[in-house]
Amino acid sequence: MSTITEIHRGRQALIAGQARSALAYFHRAAELDPDFLYFSTLPQSARTYAGRALYRLGELSEARRAFELAVARFEDDQMARLYLGLTLVREGEEKKGLRQAVAGLNGIHDWLEHTEAHLPQGIFWDPAREIRSEIENLIKQTTEESMTCSEFIQAAEWIGERMEREIDLARRDEQISRNRDG
Repeated sequence: MSTITEIHRGRQALIAGQARSALAYFHRAAELDPDFLYFSTLPQSARTYAGRALYRLGELSEARRAFELAVARFEDDQMARLYLGLTLVREGEEKKGLRQAVAGLNGIHDWLEHTEAHLPQGIFWDPAREIRSEIENLIKQTTEESMTCSEFIQAAEWIGERMEREIDLARRDEQISRNRDG
């Protein structure tokens, strides 16, 4: 098995709500190559994916360790930063967590903007600007302190899950475009 195959299988399990199965795939991917960064789309490491599975399972201290390792190793892993922040907020470190989560949200927003402006496949990513608009609104509300931590967590989790689905949607739309054009 290859690292990328394990991550693909884990992603599918995670999207299907099978966090325990996903975790096994992500652990195997990390064992095969602990420094692998899944770069075909939004950069995420196997540790980030493992952390996200642990987060879904409610194993926050283990999730936190996975996210901290990912953030320390991969500066561009914005999903790790987002979920590290969410984990910290859930563990009661609200200020530190909100800073991390907002940094991750800004990083995701910037990545989407850069991808749209500079890469040919960028037209397929968040074409209706739904994710970026939600990020902008969430950051504005956070700055204005007009929401509770639980509301922030719910909105930020939606963004994280939507970004994961966006990987497949963008690939699908790009493939449809290639088939039509070619």
